Amino acid sequence: MKKYLLPALLVSLSTMAAASAAQAASFTCSAKISPSGNGGSLFFSPSISAPDVGAAEAQFIAVIASLPGRFRYNSLKCTEN
Repeated sequence: MKKYLLPALLVSLSTMAAASAAQAASFTCSAKISPSGNGGSLFFSPSISAPDVGAAEAQFIAVIASLPGRFRYNSLKCTEN
């Protein structure tokens, strides 16, 4: 799973960072992501720039939704840095 997931996450994070560079606050969001069905899981904890915690969570969810295949996340938590 990590073989194809990591490049997709890096591309998504680059896009997310460019889109949110002008925002004021920095948040660290973390969650355990795994493919729907069977397979392993991966702990994912990017730093996200957003105006508030709700926007940071929305950006994180958008990254997961943009991954190839179907993924789910557990225990999403965003905290301001």
